[in-house]
Amino acid sequence: MKRTGVVWLAALAAFSTISTGLGASGKDTVPNRVLVLDQQGIHPDTITRPQGGFVLLILNRLVNRAETFALASTRGSEGAASAAAPMTTDAEHDYTYQYLDLAPGGYQLNLKNHPQLSVSITITP
Repeated sequence: MKRTGVVWLAALAAFSTISTGLGASGKDTVPNRVLVLDQQGIHPDTITRPQGGFVLLILNRLVNRAETFALASTRGSEGAASAAAPMTTDAEHDYTYQYLDLAPGGYQLNLKNHPQLSVSITITP
């Protein structure tokens, strides 16, 4: 069990800033947000960030790791529209990530197997 914790610490450190490969100095990085799904819920349940690309990393710590995460716009009639491809976790893959570059506005990250949980994402201009 200790080895798994060390591996996850290393993975989180690697995802703390992801190089875009544009600069040799490491100054060109992509910001990210990490979400953790566990028995207490999903943390954080609200994200506010400025417009611009970022990587959303989701760690699924539930015993049953089968989950689909779908991001939808909350703008009027577009509320049901998908804002990005769904992300999934399963018994063999307890994390998922995706690069997002969202327009300013509100979004909701919904969980298929845990509909009572969601994450509100606000992108500011």
